[in-house]
Amino acid sequence: MIWKKGVTISPTRLSNCLDESARGGSEAAVLYEWGGKGKDGTDEFKARRPGWAMPIHQLLVKHKVAAVFHGHDHFFARQELDDIAYVMVPQPGHAGFDRLRNVDEYGYIRGDFLPPSGHVRVSVSADRATVAYVRAYLPQVETAQRKNGEVSYTFNIRR
Repeated sequence: MIWKKGVTISPTRLSNCLDESARGGSEAAVLYEWGGKGKDGTDEFKARRPGWAMPIHQLLVKHKVAAVFHGHDHFFARQELDDIAYVMVPQPGHAGFDRLRNVDEYGYIRGDFLPPSGHVRVSVSADRATVAYVRAYLPQVETAQRKNGEVSYTFNIRR
């Protein structure tokens, strides 16, 4: 989901990105329909997307979009590119709650990454959106330091 103060744009994903499985976060936003570049760095946008005014990321920057929420890679990630927060939502029921895997393999380089199982809660007010990563733990794996519903990460988006 792409969020701009007062506007919600229909869901999308970072497709055809850093590998053939359409993986990658903000690093992939410079490629293909999102950024216009091919993997070798050449500008392929006009040839591959005739009739499009500009790549998606440039459109988001132009319209001062604050955040892009996307999925696919089953862990939590927060990244920034050109003052846009790219937030990957985790898989809520993933059994590997304590393992962060495949970050490097999937092409994620910069940002904050946390292991799966949980969900993202977004609270919107007049001056900000607060994003919280809420962890999900089964009763048999809860401990005094690990409780279902605890918030592991939070940040604010202001525009």
